[in-house]
Amino acid sequence: MYLTKEEERMLRGDYGYGYRKAMEILVALGEIYGADRLIDIESAHISGVSYKNLGDEGLDFLKEMARDSRVRVRTTVNPGGFDLGQWRQMAIDQGFIAKQLEVINTFRRMGVEATLTCTPYYSQNLPRRGEHVSWAESSAVTLINSVIGAYTNRESGISALASALVGKTPNYGLHTYEGRGPKITVEIKFRLREIHEYGILGYLVANRIGNLIPYFKGLGRPTIDMVKYLSASLSTYGGIPMFHIENVTPESKNYEPPTERIVIDEKEFKDTSRRLRDDLDAVDMVWIGCPHASLDEIKYVADKVRGRKLIKRLVITTSRDVLLEAMKEDYISVIRLAGGEVYADTCIIVSPMGAGLKGVLTSSSKAYYYLRGVNKSKVYVASIDKCIDFALGGEL
Repeated sequence: MYLTKEEERMLRGDYGYGYRKAMEILVALGEIYGADRLIDIESAHISGVSYKNLGDEGLDFLKEMARDSRVRVRTTVNPGGFDLGQWRQMAIDQGFIAKQLEVINTFRRMGVEATLTCTPYYSQNLPRRGEHVSWAESSAVTLINSVIGAYTNRESGISALASALVGKTPNYGLHTYEGRGPKITVEIKFRLREIHEYGILGYLVANRIGNLIPYFKGLGRPTIDMVKYLSASLSTYGGIPMFHIENVTPESKNYEPPTERIVIDEKEFKDTSRRLRDDLDAVDMVWIGCPHASLDEIKYVADKVRGRKLIKRLVITTSRDVLLEAMKEDYISVIRLAGGEVYADTCIIVSPMGAGLKGVLTSSSKAYYYLRGVNKSKVYVASIDKCIDFALGGEL
């Protein structure tokens, strides 16, 4: 792999430990995947920043990197273990809080923005079409490749940090024309009506095609929230880093729809939906916000619960920017007055508050995967409407 003189000096250690380690990571990746060189990036997004994921070993690694290095491009991060402004309400252990704050402050010393969200594209970090970036949150990777037209591979938290420090990433995979081409046509023979159904569709398609890049026909022009749910499931269940939607994906016209083809009909979709509904003995939490809830989703919840009282625990997780915007519109006070909880900066899956949940009702098919795998919870996936109605005292 070709390196410039400056890159060689970084790799040699002339710029310090952090940059040398970052270059070692990028060069190793480039050699594994056959990259010809490193290319400049415009931004980075780092996953795995909760102390629950990192532990002391991960924190020590970050502190070593932060001793003598700073990021060279705008860099944002995924959710941490608690809401920075509401940790008392979340009943988080003080020892965990101290360690999580140390993680966040270590990132800040490197120049990283503590956005603490898996949906940076809603406000904090929206790439432009054709920009090369280095992102690690899988659902965001799939979304920005597919509907924004930015270019990124599915990075790990470590490789995204390395790219942020160097300002470059290896030129392979989804940074190339060949790597972004669709491999199979997926024809949808029915109309999806609600945003959670796009998550179910992603689960279904991923289980049928594995990690192939699909070309969707029959999806129309979904909203960004619909695409968010689809991206989250495709990346969770199939490791799919990109898809094409006919007449939506910016570069879809550059490729012919693949001749290999599968058809999804309404019967198969309904059968699949039932597989994402565990038998719940009890519901400890109704959760909306995986990936983080948008302003439109929060408004929808506020409109549904306005002037009413919740019977079941309702938790919404979102980004700090969206939370502040929702507060300006008075949506948060309405939800809290009804008895709901709204948290920024965190996610149930990477927070200690998710421990011990036996039954969860959620609109997220991605949450189904992680709550069952990490928390050993039983999970039932339903529409946002049904989630709110149940929290208000209705039946499943």
